[in-house]
Amino acid sequence: LTLSLKQNALGDEGAVALAEALSSNTILTSLELYKTGFGTAGANAFAKLLLVNQSLTFLRLGCNNIGDEGACAIAQSLCTNTTLTSLGLSRARIQQSGSRAIADMLEVNCTLSDLDLLGNQLTVSGASAIALSLSKNTGLTRIDLSSIPVGHGAVMPLAASMRVNTTLRTLNISFWALQTASVELLADALKENVALVKFDLLGNNLQFGAGQALIRMLQVNTRINEINVGLRPQDHMFEPAQVKRINELLRDPARRLWEADTKPAREI
Repeated sequence: LTLSLKQNALGDEGAVALAEALSSNTILTSLELYKTGFGTAGANAFAKLLLVNQSLTFLRLGCNNIGDEGACAIAQSLCTNTTLTSLGLSRARIQQSGSRAIADMLEVNCTLSDLDLLGNQLTVSGASAIALSLSKNTGLTRIDLSSIPVGHGAVMPLAASMRVNTTLRTLNISFWALQTASVELLADALKENVALVKFDLLGNNLQFGAGQALIRMLQVNTRINEINVGLRPQDHMFEPAQVKRINELLRDPARRLWEADTKPAREI
């Protein structure tokens, strides 16, 4: 059973009342409260709900003013919750302490399989903490960390985690302001990864060197079958020959990169 109240003006008062009403509910499995105008009080109420509710598996709380306090409360509840499998906290104004609390939660929670943190205000240290937690996490199969432009600073712990993580299948770090060196580091780590299938790098203005790093990685890693760098030629600076080679290595025609021959050829 699904309840969607997204884009309704619940506010904190409505969110608290709803959370209290659901504390004894055993039927609802999916709750969508995207952009419903609640803040810390509402987030704290849903954190309390997650301590007692044993039916909810899907929860979307994005585009609300959850902040660090609310994120910490939700993360703390998920350290013991064994029911929720999908959590959406996109654009929830999570910063330093909230991201660290989420990282701590990911080290012990093995039930959550899908986590969306798109567009939060994570610092380099906060993003690094979450990235490093993936080395110990055994539940997540998908994490969205896109639109968090921390640049190269959080790449090293992410690369370290990708060498040993055995469960994550989809990683989205689109719009991270990555450098060529960042992609080279990640690609080298993914040569040892045995789980990842989809890798999102859209909006990072990838250069020739990044394309070469992806080619070298795909020659070793035969599990990854989708790399998203954008479908338009202006989304990346790869040479046509690089795009062709990446497409050959990805093997799936439905997931190929843009092949328009709009740039001068360069030997690869």
